[in-house]
Amino acid sequence: VVQAITDALNRRNCRQGTSLKHPPSAYVTTLVVPYDGAIEVDEAALELLGVSQVVEVASVADADGRVLFDAEELVQTIGHALYGTGLLPCVVNGISHGNSIGVSNGSSNGNNGSIGGSSNAINIS
Repeated sequence: VVQAITDALNRRNCRQGTSLKHPPSAYVTTLVVPYDGAIEVDEAALELLGVSQVVEVASVADADGRVLFDAEELVQTIGHALYGTGLLPCVVNGISHGNSIGVSNGSSNGNNGSIGGSSNAINIS
């Protein structure tokens, strides 16, 4: 998957001849996978590509037995990752550090669990 993302963003098979030559680590440094999911992770191969972190996120099974991310845990994990890079100011231990990431309650656009501009902040402790 990491190589496919890299190839796509580097426009590897572009007909115009304007492909890029960025390494996978320019695009992907952290891989997020559901805990107890069916995704096989070869951490040694990922490390060679420059992926420095694999994060397992709590998961739930749906009615058909498929393993899905727990939405709240996924948003928290992404918030932690983005805050750690400095890309996302958040509320840390109750202290506001600029704009915060919110979890939509579905009242405005109907997308429960989506990242958006609601009043609910991710609190990182």
